[in-house]
Amino acid sequence: MAKKESTPKEVEKEEVKEEQQQEVMLDAMPASTFSYGLGELMIMEDLENRIFYLDDEIDADTFRSVTMFIVKKNIEDAGLPIEDRVPIKLVINCYGGDVFNGLGLVDVIRNSDTPVFTVVAGYACSMAFYIAAVGHMRFAMPNSIFLNHDGSTYIGNSSSKFRDEVKFFDKIDERLDKMLASRSKLTHKQLQDDKRVEQYMFADEAKELGIIDYIIGEDIGFDGIFAMPEFDECECDCESCRS
Repeated sequence: MAKKESTPKEVEKEEVKEEQQQEVMLDAMPASTFSYGLGELMIMEDLENRIFYLDDEIDADTFRSVTMFIVKKNIEDAGLPIEDRVPIKLVINCYGGDVFNGLGLVDVIRNSDTPVFTVVAGYACSMAFYIAAVGHMRFAMPNSIFLNHDGSTYIGNSSSKFRDEVKFFDKIDERLDKMLASRSKLTHKQLQDDKRVEQYMFADEAKELGIIDYIIGEDIGFDGIFAMPEFDECECDCESCRS
């Protein structure tokens, strides 16, 4: 059956719809992205090329904007085999932030059918450390700084509710440790033993521990990440390659 040609009115409607979607994405971008002097046009070009920046504190706003972007690309890719999908590149330069929103981002990234590459281009500390570790493929600049620790919290409540909250935060730590153990060479016991340590590392140390896969400029060039047309799955059976 011949494909029906779109009328000028239908074409105009589609263009208006696309402009509205772009405006929504721009509104969702963290303010700090604009503060670095990037023009609106460059941001739109990056969004079109599936490049998104996590360069602000992890909170409800960053959760919404990153999630919106990943969901939108999954909708666009619906029906495409995973190996034919153009990966999303999440560029990270983040000190961390709220663990609840961070856990949500971890789930969104891990469950995205369209591959999400995490690219650390500065630092990935605290909750951002875990987000960097869950990418389907993980990259970092040579001097990128990573920090894994038990975070911090403030609890102001009655003694019984305080104990309940402490138990719940222990459960969160347990989940994060299991997730990281499944995505690295670190064991659950090692993570438990180092729980109170401020564990700083550079990219080469993170790679040795299996937290990232490639160091930019040593293992792979910019083109190998940002011009990658499709997702090449690793042929080995290790769980860290795809989880």
